Amino acid sequence: MILRRAPLRLLPAWASPVREVAVGGVAALAGMLLLACLWPGALPPPGSPAWLLATGLVALAMALIALAALGFEIVRRPPGALHRLGREHAGLHALVAEVAAELGVRPPRRLYAWACADAMAVRPAPGRRELWIGLPYLTELSRAELRCLVAHELALLRGRRSRTADAMYALWIEEREPPPEAETVAAALLGAADAAAARVAGPQTAAMALIRAQALKQSFLWFTDRYGTPAAIALDGFPLDLYAAWRWKIREDLLVERGWHRTRDRLARSPLTLRRLRALDGDPAALTERPPPRAPGLPGLRDGLPERAEARLARHHLRWWLSDRYRLPNAGSLHGVPEQVWDAHLEERLDGVRRLLGMPGDTPARRVAEAVATGWTTGWTAGDPPCDWACPHAVPAVCALIPAIHRTLREAGYGYADPLRQRVLVGWDGGRADVVSLAEAIAGGGPVGALLPMAGKAPDVS
Repeated sequence: MILRRAPLRLLPAWASPVREVAVGGVAALAGMLLLACLWPGALPPPGSPAWLLATGLVALAMALIALAALGFEIVRRPPGALHRLGREHAGLHALVAEVAAELGVRPPRRLYAWACADAMAVRPAPGRRELWIGLPYLTELSRAELRCLVAHELALLRGRRSRTADAMYALWIEEREPPPEAETVAAALLGAADAAAARVAGPQTAAMALIRAQALKQSFLWFTDRYGTPAAIALDGFPLDLYAAWRWKIREDLLVERGWHRTRDRLARSPLTLRRLRALDGDPAALTERPPPRAPGLPGLRDGLPERAEARLARHHLRWWLSDRYRLPNAGSLHGVPEQVWDAHLEERLDGVRRLLGMPGDTPARRVAEAVATGWTTGWTAGDPPCDWACPHAVPAVCALIPAIHRTLREAGYGYADPLRQRVLVGWDGGRADVVSLAEAIAGGGPVGALLPMAGKAPDVS
């Protein structure tokens, strides 16, 4: 199956430059032979000193290019995606070495903080291993959970030593509809990696680490989409405090807890995840009404990385998220983004709700909220309600109500209480309105008129 669908997967990744140079050399040789056939006098006769010199120079050039490409691949890193953790992070290095010793594998030579909310053990060259751990995991997972994460990635790398197993796992990761054989191989590899995590920290901690890692990943991607993307597009720059702001949302604004029901539903709809949880704990009982608490102990990098390092990772992450459509040459802070940027983002969502309901573009936001509430309570018939990607809200109708309620309150003179807590608006008299709570109440059948009164603007005292 691999030979039929992706034969080049059987070659190690570090051999790709050599492969490409070899293909180019074969193409060049074929071109020379064709030229010699079409114009016999264009090339020196075979066996002549000039022909031998030219052949030797071409072979030497191909060999040097291949060696240079191989060396580049060995040392190449995604630009800005990684920050090497050196001697100042001796505790993390000791943790990785302990886990590797317990598993009976060689520890990775280098340890990196990764811009993505993910983790990966890689083999960039023969006999060389590296471990990339997402910065969101390093700052929010406890030491015990990090042990599980490290054990999982090292065991997964060991299981992928076979070229066929590695190729099948890559097919499962990258293809939208992977073949059943690839899913079977991936399930076996992940099961063995989960067993290694349970061996170093216990099955209960391994199950909690699996769930919490997924919840943190979803929350970080949602935060990138909701806060980082509008700021990056509007300002053509990246927020220096992207990771610090997300940590504030996690620790102070309880982002994981507020979005847990959606994360739980996603996990419950994944048969492979459920099988993994059952293998670890006998039953996916951790998928309760509340997210599992973090295992005791401080995280590996509670305060994160230095500002310059986090800024470089933030720029890479946002450029990757936006598919490199923006260069993001500038830098700023999420706290310094003008309010009009957030208003424009929610106005776009409100226009999408109007189009869904077939309303004119100038329909007042209050009427949109009433139409959404009526449609949701009577059985939505206008199509699928708009929903934020990976949004933390309980039902899709909340996503349709939020921009309408937000616009109504802004027109009534409400302002933002905090740029990182945009669901809370403050009136001129100090009264606070939680837009998400109002949307949830209206989606639950509450009357729009009673829950969303027309607030007056501040009186003119000039």
